Amino acid sequence: MTEKSAQEKLAELDQRDSNAETVENIATTGHVASVGITVVSMVGATAKVGLAAAAAKTCAAGIAKAVAGFGGPLVAGLAGGMLGGWLGTKAGDWFMDTWGKDHAVSGPTDIPACVGHHIVHNNSFLGAIGGLIGGLIVGIAVGALVVATGGAALGVLAATVAAGAGGLAGGFVGGAAMAIGSRWASDTGEIHEGSPNVTFEGKAVARVTDPVICSDDPGEPLPQIAEGSKIISVNSLPLARKGHKITCSAVIQDGCKTITADKTTGQYGPINADMSVTEQSIVSGLEVLTALWGAKQLNRAANERISQGFSDPVDAGTGEYLDYRTDFHWPHILPLTLKRAYTGRHTVSGFLGTRWLCNWSQYLEFDSDGQNVTYFDAEGLCPAYSTVQEPYNCRNLLVPHYRLTGNRRRAVIFDEHTQQGYIFTPVSPGARRLRLSAIKDRNRNEIRFLYNGVGHLTNVEHSGGLRLRVMCGPEGLIYRVSDEADGSELVRYDYTHHGDEWWLRDAQTRFNGTLHYTYTEQGWLNSWRDNGPTHFHLRYDDEGRVVATGTEEGLYNDTFRYFPAERKTEYTDATGAVTTLWFDETWLLIKQRDPLGRITEWGRDEYDHPVSIRQPGGRVTQIKRDYAGRILSETDADGRKREWQRDAFGQITAYRDHRTTAAYRYNSEGNLVHREVNDQKWQYRYTEDGQIKEVIYPDGSREQWAYNAQGSLTAHTDAAGRTTHYAEDRWLRLTGVTDAEGRSTHWQYRPGESNPHEKVSAVIRADGGAETFRYDGEGKIAVHTGAMGQTTRYRHGAFDLLREVEDAGGQRIVCDYDGAARLTQLTRSGNQRWRLYYDAAGQLAGEDDWSGRRTVYRRDEQGRLAEKVRPDGSVWRYARDEFGRVTTITGERQQLRYGWDRYDRMVSAEVYECNDATQKDYTLTSRITLEWDDRHRLVAEEQDGQRTEYRYDEAGRLTGTKTADGETQREYDASGVLTAYRSNGHRMEFGHTRAGQERSCRYRPEDEESWLAQTPLNHAVYIQEQGHDACGRTAWQRPGAERLAGSHESVASWRPLGEHRYAWDKSGRLTGHEVWSKTRSEQETRYRYDNRDQITSVLRLNADGPAQEERYRYTVNEQIAESRINGILSQHDYRNECVTQAGDSRYEYDACGRVIKRTEQKRGFRPQEWRYRWDDFDRLREVKTPDGEVWQYRYDAFGRRTAKRNIIRAAWKQNHHTVSEVRYQWLGMALSASEKRYADGSPALRE
Repeated sequence: MTEKSAQEKLAELDQRDSNAETVENIATTGHVASVGITVVSMVGATAKVGLAAAAAKTCAAGIAKAVAGFGGPLVAGLAGGMLGGWLGTKAGDWFMDTWGKDHAVSGPTDIPACVGHHIVHNNSFLGAIGGLIGGLIVGIAVGALVVATGGAALGVLAATVAAGAGGLAGGFVGGAAMAIGSRWASDTGEIHEGSPNVTFEGKAVARVTDPVICSDDPGEPLPQIAEGSKIISVNSLPLARKGHKITCSAVIQDGCKTITADKTTGQYGPINADMSVTEQSIVSGLEVLTALWGAKQLNRAANERISQGFSDPVDAGTGEYLDYRTDFHWPHILPLTLKRAYTGRHTVSGFLGTRWLCNWSQYLEFDSDGQNVTYFDAEGLCPAYSTVQEPYNCRNLLVPHYRLTGNRRRAVIFDEHTQQGYIFTPVSPGARRLRLSAIKDRNRNEIRFLYNGVGHLTNVEHSGGLRLRVMCGPEGLIYRVSDEADGSELVRYDYTHHGDEWWLRDAQTRFNGTLHYTYTEQGWLNSWRDNGPTHFHLRYDDEGRVVATGTEEGLYNDTFRYFPAERKTEYTDATGAVTTLWFDETWLLIKQRDPLGRITEWGRDEYDHPVSIRQPGGRVTQIKRDYAGRILSETDADGRKREWQRDAFGQITAYRDHRTTAAYRYNSEGNLVHREVNDQKWQYRYTEDGQIKEVIYPDGSREQWAYNAQGSLTAHTDAAGRTTHYAEDRWLRLTGVTDAEGRSTHWQYRPGESNPHEKVSAVIRADGGAETFRYDGEGKIAVHTGAMGQTTRYRHGAFDLLREVEDAGGQRIVCDYDGAARLTQLTRSGNQRWRLYYDAAGQLAGEDDWSGRRTVYRRDEQGRLAEKVRPDGSVWRYARDEFGRVTTITGERQQLRYGWDRYDRMVSAEVYECNDATQKDYTLTSRITLEWDDRHRLVAEEQDGQRTEYRYDEAGRLTGTKTADGETQREYDASGVLTAYRSNGHRMEFGHTRAGQERSCRYRPEDEESWLAQTPLNHAVYIQEQGHDACGRTAWQRPGAERLAGSHESVASWRPLGEHRYAWDKSGRLTGHEVWSKTRSEQETRYRYDNRDQITSVLRLNADGPAQEERYRYTVNEQIAESRINGILSQHDYRNECVTQAGDSRYEYDACGRVIKRTEQKRGFRPQEWRYRWDDFDRLREVKTPDGEVWQYRYDAFGRRTAKRNIIRAAWKQNHHTVSEVRYQWLGMALSASEKRYADGSPALRE
């Protein structure tokens, strides 16, 4: 067969298929759906909490503040997520530039490549999956905490900060994971063929078009080298170098040791995206599913928030100001907590003076005839109980989670919410008042309260070993709480004496900061401030109702107008938005009109429990309760029902909805011992004091935990037997972690002026490297210093809102907020801004990105996203079914349609297109169907009749896929660590250290006997071993070849292929990389960094050649501004975050930021120009190349290309045997076949 010419090879390479645009458009489709779901869920959760405010308390709660305190935090979470994602990406890049340098995908180099040199793929898919899941877990966990507590644990008005932190944390985790994944290298093969007559270092030189063997793309034709030199050619084909890309998106990772070439790079053929269509489709599908899951978590958290009641600053019905604080918390399984609540105008007294209650001063008081008793709890609730007959066993149906038992000598209030019993005994024999003497849980943990002879509290003792000393004044008020072991002060209270009343003036705590209070002449709290910039003011009318709140910074400058005759309140927030609320005769909320005029109404039973909610648009939710007021079922407007069953202690024993059936079983101590969800079973075992010590998973694997006598965690053993040891101090703060191989990390909490709340002051790694932290007066991070002196500074404002971040290179990010504490703008160096806009109800209405491109969001009556107006004026329109699920997204000429089953699972996704936007005569162009098992796992997918099946183990891990072309299998150890991957007769096995780090990887054929017979003199397989340093970073790697059993005796048992050695600094940055042969160091690379961890210098030393040096300079926003490679200067220009010039190429963009033109201007050559056209959903539809060709593309529902067609052919390709059209068929999420056709319509090739 005649060898093809270089021009023919390049022409064939140019005709190869690429999934790049397809993958990009799948991603766009996923983003479209997930963004809509996320925004809608935020709005829905905010509305739901607003609708249910004040529903669960005997006193009215402030709905207006509920909306501000719940919706604001969620939007802050979204904005925090944006900032967190950006910061996380930077952190991930830093990690790869430092700790992960030895695993990083090679960038472009001047080192030629040859046959046998390794190629790698990055891990964008795993990074994206990890980013989605990790970001979701962190962001939703913190966000749900804020939802569930209303921010009360942090101070109610700080809830927005916590939510922003949740978004920041979630965005950070997601961004970091994706950044790391996109740069983490996995060896997938090697260069297979090269030049027939040119060799470097004894190996055939690699050129553009030469094939490679890649385990990620094992099909035919083999992937080919697509990038190469623009200057140097071998056999008329561009020279390939280390760092150049393959058509399958792999990168050449190795190169010659003694030879260098030029540094120019040209792309000569199409290159796939970093993720396959399958992977991007899974990621996009997971993005949609995680958005749905996140929406459900927010909805569930909103329900929990409703059931718990609100701790809002102002009760909009009565006008009372309410304040809840936690001054001390010891996080034992039975927590020891000192909490207090301000009760407004009610003159109550306890251990903290007038109008302040604390959980240590709650009590029972009998009436004069002993027939009834009233319980004064820690939050100002005062339920009464009948005590005619002993022993007691009764509830107050207005506060049904409290149950009274016992007798007058020892009465017990059991709280179903906490599963704790509050034990009360008489102050003196026959006394009407019973004081708190103990708190117990059902695991026999106990907190005892001890009093002296005059009834003053003197000690609080925990069965876990903590003992506190309490100092009271003559009037019985608590002044000091200290640690009995060392006498250190934990809490200090000071008071103002006014007439017969004692008003709490200062509360100073060891771990939670200090607050100062002032009062009016009537004793109403009119301001509080912390040791930072927060100073909150209140103004009252003559009847003691709050009429205005505010701060000097303009945050929460809200006003209230009361209309008692109408039982109506008008609440105006700091942005001028007005919410109107109506109440019943007991001042419980029954109707609300939000700033957009949407009305919500509540129906209540005779015990004031909400039993119906009518939402804007008329949809009604019905709630059914049992005799104790506990919810039995909830039925929405479409008849969907959620049902619960509980035991005598109020614990849920069964749950059922339209997609889930669950059962729960508890032991006599109330600990969950068995859980069954959709036929999957978990079992739990506990220590004597109720701490979890073992979990048995559905697949039979086990995890175990161990504790000391104090209750501190000491060890965790995973299912594979790997044990990690932990150390905690007496306050149960983590002080040390030692992994299974003995590597330790330590945390310090040294108090001082720069650490007033005793937070983490230093983290010390196993190699002695230490990060340090300094804090402001409110305990918020002020300075973080890395082990090599890299410093980042932070500034917080009122209510602990993050105001500014400045890195070591001078880059500043400034955060601005509106009066409702919603993030409105991020400004960074260079005066670049990201702006957020809100409607009157606080819903996100628009945003401008760093480049000034504006996106506008329009909503329906229920606050759900209805339209998204893009920067170029085009509109995406959303339609929903009766359950609120998105069913269509319509652009100008394209429409995406989604089908759902009764379990809310997506079962179909279709694409419709029309030629005439005015006619809307749509034609179906693609249909995807999805199948699920009874555990709601995706088990099959079909696209135009092509099928992919998925298999899972009992732990829910993906173990295999099956298509018409074969099967793949994954194997794991008991803890879920990947141990082997098998595909089409090939097997890769992974070995791990005791700590679970990868120690070795080994390739072998599945059928070794057959392979031995085919290659009798080459019976060696690839293997790589590696070791780690004291911090677990890669210290060395030894690739080589291992002899198979049964091989010819001439095959060596072990053939090392050299060694790589790595050096790191105390900050975990790679500082050196040496490549050794058997006898000497062949190559050494040294790295230097600036004070924000960016590489500024790379020095390469070769044993047999000259040294080479690279230097880099960056903009203040961390973009490469200039590079100097071996003296050759190259500059990058940017405008609005878009690169406008990079080397010889210039780029132009449309209003949506999509590239529409690329011009390449080489010295001495005419400009080469490419033009691009995009459709409604950002999918590339047309490309015009420099030689005059025009290609057009079509796509399916997930953006996968279904056809490309040549409309105009280049003059040099005008012949009947040039491919003019390619049609694609897909097998599930993977490309299964392509059919090429010649210009005359005849088939050319099907593969």
